[in-house]
Amino acid sequence: MQLEKVTLTYVDEEDRIRLSAQTPEGEVVVLWLTQRLGNRLIPVLRDWLLKQVQGGVNSDVLHQFEQQAAQQANASEQAVVVPPNSHFWLINRVDVSYSSTLMTLIFKGKEEDQTAKMTLVNTAMRQWFDILYRVYQRAQWQCADWPLWMHQLSNEPSVKVVH
Repeated sequence: MQLEKVTLTYVDEEDRIRLSAQTPEGEVVVLWLTQRLGNRLIPVLRDWLLKQVQGGVNSDVLHQFEQQAAQQANASEQAVVVPPNSHFWLINRVDVSYSSTLMTLIFKGKEEDQTAKMTLVNTAMRQWFDILYRVYQRAQWQCADWPLWMHQLSNEPSVKVVH
């Protein structure tokens, strides 16, 4: 199953992140991500993003700039609405494949037919990484593997431009 649009929400009662996902055909599925699995996924996402910018003395500044650009390019979209008859399952494993320009996350559940795939290019991956970071903050989950430039961005006051 290919995922086209995904909304991440922390659900306190479950102590999990809910991925409300929609396929290109309009089918909606709910996937549950635990903190334990999320903490294993974050370094993989981070390391791929680190390769997207040439290293050097100012690499943190460059990553921060790229992350800000991705945040600003993130169009405000409607959240995926979960109908009552939607399928839901716990993510037990995330397989990752990537090239220099895109990353594919394959979410797998307990059953063989519980597989969903999401493919993201650089900017979309940065946006997804940012959303995941913000959901982690709302959940008050700790993970030592978030890059410094993500922490710096979250501590900056937001600036709105008015015309």
